[in-house]
Amino acid sequence: MKLSILGSGSSGNSIYIESGDSGILIDAGFSCKKIEEKLGEISVNPCKIGAVLITHEHTDHISGAGIFSRKYDVPIYITEKSYHAGKAKLGKIDEKNIKIVKNRFDIEQNLFIQPFEVMHDAEMTIGFEIKDRRNKKIAVATDIGYITNSVKEHFEESDLVLI
Repeated sequence: MKLSILGSGSSGNSIYIESGDSGILIDAGFSCKKIEEKLGEISVNPCKIGAVLITHEHTDHISGAGIFSRKYDVPIYITEKSYHAGKAKLGKIDEKNIKIVKNRFDIEQNLFIQPFEVMHDAEMTIGFEIKDRRNKKIAVATDIGYITNSVKEHFEESDLVLI
């Protein structure tokens, strides 16, 4: 697996993860144009993105997600609480591209994702445990208030942890 931090901070957050032919974004807190530029810097065509996973609804994590979804016909994976809290920031999204996160899911049968709750001052914040076909594992938990026992469990046996 490959991980690239496209940006992290109050002006925007986005992470690119790739395994084989599958690429995803975790958060899209920059404008669509800025995300395209940042992907270009790591030689990734935005058309390769198969999903945008949202940790929570704060502007610096969600501001470009709606436009990116509309432009590239990409699904957005988001909790129900974050979706309702961030709906205005996302704008109109094709119904087929809103994927409410509750349990484990996969992207293109190549990335297997287990969401887990993270403590933060949003409606609901989640992290992601991501495994590929070779059983490589990345755990991502951004804007984390503190590490609970549940979060520790999701970090266990990770090849890479991003906090």
